[in-house]
Amino acid sequence: MAAVPTYAHTVNGRGHPSIPDQLVAEGDIVGLTVVNRSRETHPWHLHGHAVLILSRDRQPATGSPLWVDTFDVRPGEVWEVVFRASNPGT
Repeated sequence: MAAVPTYAHTVNGRGHPSIPDQLVAEGDIVGLTVVNRSRETHPWHLHGHAVLILSRDRQPATGSPLWVDTFDVRPGEVWEVVFRASNPGT
């Protein structure tokens, strides 16, 4: 009998390959909440876009705006980010 995974990477409670496409229009400003409910740090990135970090664990970002293409989400962390949909891809 195959083991059932305790933790999985999900989007709105759904795991791959059942994650529906998130369709946005070019130029839209899109906000995302990234939550790590696992026991491991997970590098997070959005293919083809940089994201602006708004907050981590409800603490607003301070100083110069921080645009990144990848960030590490530690166990239990919650990140708020935004991006402009400017790369329609192929």
